[in-house]
Amino acid sequence: MSRADAARVVGIERQSLCDALKRFNAEGLAGLYAPPKGHRRPVLSEGEEAALIARTLRGPDPEKASPPVGRCRTCATSSRSVSTSACARSRCRAWCAG
Repeated sequence: MSRADAARVVGIERQSLCDALKRFNAEGLAGLYAPPKGHRRPVLSEGEEAALIARTLRGPDPEKASPPVGRCRTCATSSRSVSTSACARSRCRAWCAG
């Protein structure tokens, strides 16, 4: 039986059957089992991850948390200096941080 006919009988693509045969020939029966789905290696060590979680749960430093509220010189919109989208929407872009 050809590989195309065998794949049709089993209900899989011919290429999948060919790949399985190559794995079987190289590794034996163990090659037919699906390889374990790997997970991405952690970027942080356990200690670094624990420190990051603790810092996140502690929250921002109140003395460094937010810049003062300023007003746009053109449209007088109050906004924080990190969020100039109110001024960008009005197309004035004349932002004053203080």
